[in-house]
Amino acid sequence: MTVQAVNGTNASQAPLSAAVQNTPSLGKEAFLNLLLTQMKMQDPLEPLKNEEMIAQLAQFSSLEQLQNMSGALQQNLDVNLALGQMLSNTMATTLLGKEVYVNSDTFKYEPGNTPPVGYELKGDAQSVSVQIYDENGKLVRTMTQQDQGMGAHRIEWDGKNDAGNKMSGGTYTIKVEAKHGDETVESRALLIGRVSGIRYKDGGAQVLLGGTEVALGAIEDIHP
Repeated sequence: MTVQAVNGTNASQAPLSAAVQNTPSLGKEAFLNLLLTQMKMQDPLEPLKNEEMIAQLAQFSSLEQLQNMSGALQQNLDVNLALGQMLSNTMATTLLGKEVYVNSDTFKYEPGNTPPVGYELKGDAQSVSVQIYDENGKLVRTMTQQDQGMGAHRIEWDGKNDAGNKMSGGTYTIKVEAKHGDETVESRALLIGRVSGIRYKDGGAQVLLGGTEVALGAIEDIHP
């Protein structure tokens, strides 16, 4: 008498790995169910060999270990992220009242607050022109300084345009031009001001320079 395999298929010849490959996302429970189903449907005349059983159990064990490792890594990432945010928020509070240099040429002006306008020179300059543009790109104020040395400098803007009219609150941009004789001195805009407050957004801290919010990562230098 000939015993036929269920559905005409020899289950012992259909490796579990094929089912795994055709499954987009196979958890350890589904993996174990497939293994048990394979054992139930195997051909009695050609049962699953010990070597095949051991290999498939090893696959199951490896899958379980990988899933456990993945869960542990995700937990570690979550803990590290929370710890980083906590340290960042704690550091932000230590900056209150300190003067900071920020790598940015844009600031938000609010009447009554001192705008954090500054610049940095890569060499000595006999003349420096600091220009303030409004959010429409219109030049509203030009300020000049003479005989400035290499390094960072702050310049006071009273919030008025060249005609002496007070400007409204909004976003402004700084541009700097520096000369030493006929030669151009490399320069860039900076925000220089004292931290007046801390604001928390999306779990992170930002310091306030007047009305300008500054991310901690943009701060280049800190002074008492």
